[in-house]
Amino acid sequence: MAIRIPGFVDAHVHIESSHLVPEEFGKLLLRHGTTAAICDPHEIVNVAGEEGLRFMLENAKNSPCDLYFELPSCVPATTFETSGAVLTAADTAELFDRYPDLIGLGEVMNVPGVLMHDAEVDGKLAAAKTRGKIIEGHFPCGSGAALQQYVAAGVRSDHESLTREEALEKISCGQTLFLREGSAAKNLADLISAVTPENAGSFCFCADDISAADLLETGDILRCVKLAVKWGLDVALALQIACDNPRKYFHLKDDASTYVLLDDDLNVIKVVKNGQEFR
Repeated sequence: MAIRIPGFVDAHVHIESSHLVPEEFGKLLLRHGTTAAICDPHEIVNVAGEEGLRFMLENAKNSPCDLYFELPSCVPATTFETSGAVLTAADTAELFDRYPDLIGLGEVMNVPGVLMHDAEVDGKLAAAKTRGKIIEGHFPCGSGAALQQYVAAGVRSDHESLTREEALEKISCGQTLFLREGSAAKNLADLISAVTPENAGSFCFCADDISAADLLETGDILRCVKLAVKWGLDVALALQIACDNPRKYFHLKDDASTYVLLDDDLNVIKVVKNGQEFR
């Protein structure tokens, strides 16, 4: 018997890690049932600034998959880098206004800047908040008072947890936890036991960084679902985390003309996007 789902959503991914342009990246996503992805173009914007951002947005229009973009928060990633571009707090505000489809501020890696109220970091957070944008997190090993302050600054998610205990503490502080299983970092095995029927609404799946080869072979979120079920998670909860939770978190609209059919072994039978079957 086939299982019909609205399509998987990758809650956090860097397209550049695949070495593909958005159009081709989207084609590979759809092969394995991912119909939407939230993309942080951190790498290309660090090198090419607004020109890189504009390229990603324009090329993504040709993608058969829905690709949503966030504005990178750390350009350059550290003050020690000479990567090619700099985005200040003022630039952040201007770019949010110039590209209103940007749905959030990309992962805030400058944790010390948040905790010490660096003026530039505070300015970027304020630019996102005043425009109703989601603010994404990046706080490996975050805990205690520092984590609480980080969350209080408006950071709503995290994909850098390494242990079950860390994941549970972050969701207890109000964050949504992105369970990551990509080509570079693989945390799902260590974190999946944190998910229960009671707290499952606080989790999504993400790849973060994934190669084209892995994307072609196993998909991004389909792999997460299969592994989660293999390691003991109920199928219904796994599909909730893969499909429903990220749609609610990112306020994505449902589209009855887009759906995916899975068989009992969670293999993709059919992908229909905007009423057209995709192969």
